[in-house]
Amino acid sequence: MIGGTDVVLEIGVGVRAADAILRAVRRHWPRCVYQNADDESAPFTPYEGDWPPQDVDREFFVYRDEEAAKSWDADGATPENDNTMLYIIVPEKPADRTTVPTLTVVCGEPTGEVKIILEDIESSLKEKENGLNGNGVPVASPGVGVRD
Repeated sequence: MIGGTDVVLEIGVGVRAADAILRAVRRHWPRCVYQNADDESAPFTPYEGDWPPQDVDREFFVYRDEEAAKSWDADGATPENDNTMLYIIVPEKPADRTTVPTLTVVCGEPTGEVKIILEDIESSLKEKENGLNGNGVPVASPGVGVRD
């Protein structure tokens, strides 16, 4: 069981949500371990391929590092590994264009380092006035960046 706190964040127009999240997290956790939520294999090593991964599901985990990934795999949520994993849920694009798209980040407690990461993610998800998203990338459709 994951438990924790659900943090709902708005996705700016044209922001590639998964891309923005993964880049923001990696700025704080440079040895982070990425895992699609439906992947049953053990996520024990930091992702070494192109970053961010191109085959990103709508739900995924990002662990602080290899040790955190192993701890979560072996024991689930414990006091020792609290705030060492983020569970990201990026929904389908809303059918109603008047609805502001949001996503959910599940964390232990939004305090300390995780609070700073969440603030960075939130900033990265906002539309930029100059036509670039939070990563300096030209804007695209909100659902781009995750696998359908």
